[in-house]
Amino acid sequence: MVSLRDEMNVRNSAPGLLQDTGVERALSCDDQLFVYELAGQLIINSSLDESKKPDLMTTVLRPLVDNFSPLLSKMKEAAMHENSLPESQRLKGVSESEVYANTINYLISYAT
Repeated sequence: MVSLRDEMNVRNSAPGLLQDTGVERALSCDDQLFVYELAGQLIINSSLDESKKPDLMTTVLRPLVDNFSPLLSKMKEAAMHENSLPESQRLKGVSESEVYANTINYLISYAT
């Protein structure tokens, strides 16, 4: 399974292999954003019965919404842990809580 840190390390990179996993990444996060935007536009502007459109939008967005609360909880836990560490023991660069915050930011972007 790809870790969140691995995912965020390449979030803006071109398609390719995720670092240290050998898992091929088909789309960058920006490309994924465009796909969600396109899916929403296709649903809203389609000639489908208006009563079916909310169900389709829910199907597209449900996985994003379902991931929001667990990620927020993990971000809070990571931030509390990081703040409890002495300055000398804190990671340099991007912290784990920042990785979660960036992921939540992408989830919100995808859903809007």
